Amino acid sequence: MLRTGAGKKWSQSTAAPIDFHHAVPVGTIVELVARLVKVGRTSMTVNVELWVEPMRRNERTLACEGSFVLVAVDDNNRPIPVPPLPNQE
Repeated sequence: MLRTGAGKKWSQSTAAPIDFHHAVPVGTIVELVARLVKVGRTSMTVNVELWVEPMRRNERTLACEGSFVLVAVDDNNRPIPVPPLPNQE
């Protein structure tokens, strides 16, 4: 269960297949980049990328990526409406 700054609870509904492109060696820096790409009536879709950067090299490599659908739920775990993205109205 996730909680946003708006005070809503979120439950993961689905996850698209996660594409693993490269291994993540021990000792590398990892960065997760999440982008909110779609908002439905009660859900949102988030794309997540995991980037790796070796400690002694100045390069980044996309190690894996995936897409996740989260649903806003009330205290009884029933879906509740969420506001749309500003450019989706």
